[in-house]
Amino acid sequence: MMRVKMKKYSGFFIGLILLPVIILAQNNEKSAVVTTSKGITISPAEFKAYYEDYKQKIKNLKSDDWYFNLSDKIAAAKELALQKIILNEAKKNKIEQTEYFRKLKPEMEKAFQEIDQRANREKLSHKTIALIKEKIKNALLCKAYLNKAIEPYIKVTDSDIDNFLMAHQGNYALEPTKENPKAQIIKRDILKQMIQSEKRSRIAEEIAQNLLKEYDVKINKNVLKNIK
Repeated sequence: MMRVKMKKYSGFFIGLILLPVIILAQNNEKSAVVTTSKGITISPAEFKAYYEDYKQKIKNLKSDDWYFNLSDKIAAAKELALQKIILNEAKKNKIEQTEYFRKLKPEMEKAFQEIDQRANREKLSHKTIALIKEKIKNALLCKAYLNKAIEPYIKVTDSDIDNFLMAHQGNYALEPTKENPKAQIIKRDILKQMIQSEKRSRIAEEIAQNLLKEYDVKINKNVLKNIK
């Protein structure tokens, strides 16, 4: 009889044990600024710290008296979520072990040296220095990941160059012609760089949208409204 009763109520006791965990997870989701289907979240405190830098960036691009509203908060939350997702993908794919990251190591080492010099001048704590260096390294891991993801799609062909010149007929030309006397003469190498940059921006945007969709990113507007 005892065995039957224990079996009967075991599910109930397991439920009691798991209930606090379930409630905690639900509360975390309700209070988080961003949640995803793959465990990446953004807390209000994390968002506030990022949003201060984001606002300064927008002011530099637009004006100091820019009026920030909910749409700016949503854009900042999406930007931070994407950074965390790309970093997660970079680590998952062990990008640090690839040539794409190795190419960026001199840049990282130079940045680290500058931080060490600044630390000596400003007497920064070891914790602060470590956090800054981690931030620098994470940014370069993301850059390396994107370089690897984008590289196969940014090759510029003769057809790309012909299509560009056709689309901008009268504005650009590789050499002077009677048909386009006012066209700006542009070197082929420079033109390839322009097309490559355009391709890079487009592919990067496609990758970003695909990652946001894959991670099923959800932004909690109610939480954002209460963040100053």
